[in-house]
Amino acid sequence: MKELNAGSDGAGRGRRCVCVCVCVCLCEASREHESAKMADPAMLNKVIVAYVLLGLGAVALARVLGGLAGWLLRYFLRPNAAPASYAAFRGEWAVVTGASQGVGEGFVRELAKRKMNVVLLARSEEKLKTLAADVERQNTGIKTKVIRFDFDSATAKDYAALEASLKDLNVSVLVNNVGVNVPFPTDFVDVEPEAEDRIVRVNITSTNKMTRMLLPAMIANKKGAIYMMSSAAGTVSPAPMLSIYGATKAYMDSLAISLSGEVARYNVSVQSCIPFYVVSEMSKFRKSSFTVPSATFYAKLCLDARGSDVQLNAYWPHDAMANALRLLPLKSQVSYVNDLHGKIRARALKKKEREQKAQ
Repeated sequence: MKELNAGSDGAGRGRRCVCVCVCVCLCEASREHESAKMADPAMLNKVIVAYVLLGLGAVALARVLGGLAGWLLRYFLRPNAAPASYAAFRGEWAVVTGASQGVGEGFVRELAKRKMNVVLLARSEEKLKTLAADVERQNTGIKTKVIRFDFDSATAKDYAALEASLKDLNVSVLVNNVGVNVPFPTDFVDVEPEAEDRIVRVNITSTNKMTRMLLPAMIANKKGAIYMMSSAAGTVSPAPMLSIYGATKAYMDSLAISLSGEVARYNVSVQSCIPFYVVSEMSKFRKSSFTVPSATFYAKLCLDARGSDVQLNAYWPHDAMANALRLLPLKSQVSYVNDLHGKIRARALKKKEREQKAQ
């Protein structure tokens, strides 16, 4: 009891000290106000404005420092925090779209390491079979199922057949990864209508169809995880000259955020992955670097972070890039990215011209 009372007395003294300090500050401010008022009414206004600006500055600084502290805590001060467990999913199935290469392939390999069987969906059956055989060889006891599926040309009948082929599998994880883009940055008005429709079919329609197909069973089982492979383009930063692609990725991000609230009570997590560049055929980056992680490493980070942030920026350099970009006014962001994409387009056109001359 003495210790408790001592603690209470200490807390009380602490509170009293704080109150005294606040009162002193208020009295001092009041005296300054009165002195300013007696000296010059205009001075009073200046004092008030100064205090308002000081208060706003303190709030802004607190937000910045709080955000910085949270960021450091997440990536550096507890980097060895245990990754998400997949023990409850072992022996069950994961479905990965666009699984033949890039981030999709990375998810296939990392899910198999977590003792999950994997369904691989993509257009290239040959690539899928090669990957599936490699995964089974490296992960004893893991099963794979290869399904050639073209999300661009798929009809309602094709989706129904796909659903039937997955019906008897206990699917607990879905990775909506399949996606396409224009070959290089292009103004919206110069994109062919068919290319525009293709991006929407592959990036959005596939996401809706696959989620609607597999989510009800996760809800019924009260267990599951869905990863929406969005992008920094269209979510973190504007995407001029990639406007259609960026819009589809913003759609996936918004869908994931809203859906996460709907299914949380069923123990199903939904997360939007929003990377910048990752090594892949689409990004045209062939080697990893500080700002461009390998597809497999990026997939690992996403899986390790299951159930954490709904909008998931799993690779810390990408998160740092996103935070730096957000400091710029939106108009400046648009101007910067438009200029960047314009330069990328110019280089791509020159390369295409050289290749045509070499033929």
